[in-house]
Amino acid sequence: MFGSGLILKNNRSSRYTTGLVCTFADNDYRCFFFELDEGTREFYQDVCNLYELEGLDWIVHRTGGGGFHFISPTMITKEHWKAMHEELKEINKECPMTTLRMEPNKYPNEDMFWYNSHVECFNAEERQNNLQMCQYLNKIFGSKFVGTGAGEMKTVRYPLPLREGEIPL
Repeated sequence: MFGSGLILKNNRSSRYTTGLVCTFADNDYRCFFFELDEGTREFYQDVCNLYELEGLDWIVHRTGGGGFHFISPTMITKEHWKAMHEELKEINKECPMTTLRMEPNKYPNEDMFWYNSHVECFNAEERQNNLQMCQYLNKIFGSKFVGTGAGEMKTVRYPLPLREGEIPL
């Protein structure tokens, strides 16, 4: 359930977080994650429209930096995943996201709104949604995803970026 072999970036703090990985330990599918750091209502709607158009179940929630995390439990092929990122490449050039932070611990008071989410769960067939990913998202966000798809979900621990005035590792 937990990955290893992290490559540490410069300017990392001694504060750690948990990241959800878009790939699975024992199959070739992946889930589509996207991060909108900031932007317009139009960018937000473009991302929502793509999830809808592609027939994915998904959840979106706010982050402390004023952005949004989009997460889908629906398993898709690597080719499909790449094509979806191609559609959104101008919105966030840092993507594709292969890991998304799942703890509200990067910004002060982030937990005050982190768990408020919007869920779209009527698109995918149950067998397309990864069972473990559905259970994980349901536990954290109170969503009602249903899935029967096989595949061992992966999470990783990694250090957060430094805050202003913080000393590196």
